[in-house]
Amino acid sequence: MLDAIGVDLDQRNRLTNDSFDSMKAIIDLHSNDVEGLKKYLINLNKTFASSTNEQLRVYFSPVNISRLVGVLYYFTSILQSIPSISYQTFYS
Repeated sequence: MLDAIGVDLDQRNRLTNDSFDSMKAIIDLHSNDVEGLKKYLINLNKTFASSTNEQLRVYFSPVNISRLVGVLYYFTSILQSIPSISYQTFYS
């Protein structure tokens, strides 16, 4: 999913290093706090965008932040509107 919305490998690796190894992990933590995900990504930019260590350097563009927040928002909205569908339905 992350690749499909344009999140590049360095950005995915940063999310993985922060224990977000799947879209499900992001949804599980931020499903009730969509703005929290946006703040988290902005803080990652503040911390790692200008890192002196090139391997740690990562930047989430405003477009990528909007896409991630949008996917989280719509995915959460769908699941809340149809309570009989489990997460497994979307991950299989």
